[in-house]
Amino acid sequence: LMASARAYLRQRASQTGRLDEIIADVNRQLIVDIAGTNRFVTLFMLEINMLHKQLKWVRAGHVPAILYDRRTDSFEELRGPGIPLGVEDSWVFEENTKSSLSEDHIIFLATDGVWEQRNPDGEMFWKDRVNDLIRKNSTQSAQDIIHIFIDALNRFKGDLKFEDDVTMVVVKLK
Repeated sequence: LMASARAYLRQRASQTGRLDEIIADVNRQLIVDIAGTNRFVTLFMLEINMLHKQLKWVRAGHVPAILYDRRTDSFEELRGPGIPLGVEDSWVFEENTKSSLSEDHIIFLATDGVWEQRNPDGEMFWKDRVNDLIRKNSTQSAQDIIHIFIDALNRFKGDLKFEDDVTMVVVKLK
C-alpha cells in the first residue's frame, strides 16, 4: 500500500497543481486500489519555500507537524482538516499556508508511533517530551536531533518493544 501511495504521489507531484489538488488526485487513485478493504494511508505533505519564507501543507489524517521558533521559544502545530487517503473519494483537502519563516524555525514531523510509545509504567512519550527535546537541542543539526530522539525513545521504552512504526523528520530552515 505504501509503495503504491508513494508512486502515485511522486507521479502526481511531478505535474503542476496546488498541494490540495495533488493529494485529492492521489486519494482518488488509492481508493480504486483499496476500496472496501478498510485500509488507508495518513500523509502530511509539506512544501517549504525559503525564497518567499513560506510553508504550504496538506494534512491527510496525519499527526500535525510541529513548528518551533527558537527566537520566541514557541511551538505551533501545523494543523488543518483532512482525513486519511483511501477513505472517501469526494473529500476536499485543504492547502494551508504560513508565512514569515526564518532561520530560527525547526519543523518536526513524526508518525504516531513516536507520540504513543509507552514506557514500562504505561505512560506515553507524548508531546511535552517531544517539545522539550526540540527546545533543548535546537542548536544541534537536524541529523543530531533525530539521533537524540531515537536515544530518548529507547531509554523511555526500556525493555519494551516499539508498539508501532517510528518515523521522524527534522528540518532546520536555512
